[in-house]
Amino acid sequence: MDTNGQHFVIDAFECQNDMLNNAKELEDLLTRAINQLEMEILSSHFHSFFPQGVTGIIGISTSHFSIHTWPEHGYAALDIYTCGDQNIWPVLREILLILQAGRSDVYEICRGENINNNVTLRKFTLTVNGTNEEIIESNVF
Repeated sequence: MDTNGQHFVIDAFECQNDMLNNAKELEDLLTRAINQLEMEILSSHFHSFFPQGVTGIIGISTSHFSIHTWPEHGYAALDIYTCGDQNIWPVLREILLILQAGRSDVYEICRGENINNNVTLRKFTLTVNGTNEEIIESNVF
């Protein structure tokens, strides 16, 4: 089995507060993303906090998708890790658009045995203003 993987750590800011406080909608959003990538879901658990906030994780056969939210700050922290070579970016972009994230910092980490010739960590900042998007990439390592 190939040990190479893609790991995305995302800080999403200025998100839509109601969405960040709805465990069912967040679970559906991540489930749709996983299904779109044709990945196998093994388990799912989402929990709503009182008075606000959600934490959730979906275990997939190649690792996991998780989210933790702070609606009072319009902030969501996501963690997506998968082995394989699926193109995660279109699905990740769609998740951020549905969350209505005004700005997102996305850290892409290459993992596994054969990463010697690749950039190990890249940071992307995605800003959405109305219909305009701007992506700034900086190679960290």
